[in-house]
Formats: sequence, C-alpha cells, structure tokens
Amino acid sequence: MITISVVSHGQSALVEQFLKDLARLDVSMITEVLITLNIPEEILFEPDNFPYPVNVLRNTAPGDLVRIIMLPSGKQRENGSVF
Repeated sequence: MITISVVSHGQSALVEQFLKDLARLDVSMITEVLITLNIPEEILFEPDNFPYPVNVLRNTAPGDLVRIIMLPSGKQRENGSVF
C-alpha cells in the first residue's frame, strides 16, 4: 500500500491537476493522498471526488510541517484539522 504526501504553498490548482492526473492511473495500491496546506489557502477541489482517499491537512504554524508528517496516521486527522 502507498501513501502519497503533497505539500502545497498556495498551489491548490497544481495540486488539483496532480490529483486528476493520478486518478488516470491504476490507483488500487494507493491507501491515501495527504495534502498539506503549508500556508493558509482555499482548496479549489472536492477531496471526495477522487477514486482514493484524499485527506487535507492545514499547517497551523510555520515549522509544523515536519511534526505533521512525522505523526502517526490518524492523530492529525481526528477533527479535520492538524492541531
């Protein structure tokens, strides 16, 4: 199983295109795609519109990125926010 992690720095449109491109492939091995918004931004896509789970994480403070990535799965997603 594969988890893909993408970090966006205000590039929601590029992330959306990546997710669409990824959906054209065999996604049977993808467990989830984690999208970390490293700065405040609105996402331009609906995470539920893809053939694999897409979890959007919002970085709440500069420097938290490593902490977000290193947390075990689930801890940062309990209520839809990171912390």
